[in-house]
Amino acid sequence: MTLTGGRLIDRFEKRDGEWRIKHRKTILDWNRDQPTAETWCLGMFNPADPRIIMGQRGTGDESYNRF
Repeated sequence: MTLTGGRLIDRFEKRDGEWRIKHRKTILDWNRDQPTAETWCLGMFNPADPRIIMGQRGTGDESYNRF
């Protein structure tokens, strides 16, 4: 079983009087594989993948770019 924790950073805009999400960025903070009888989910999250945005402590975290 794979457990993954993360955050969403949304940019909103008001269109025709309604607030909508214009852009959403997913930040992955942690991942843990645990033994299980099921194998379908193993390997779904690879922290070494360069497309993955990993959370980090301090001003290098993606949330500092947003706020």
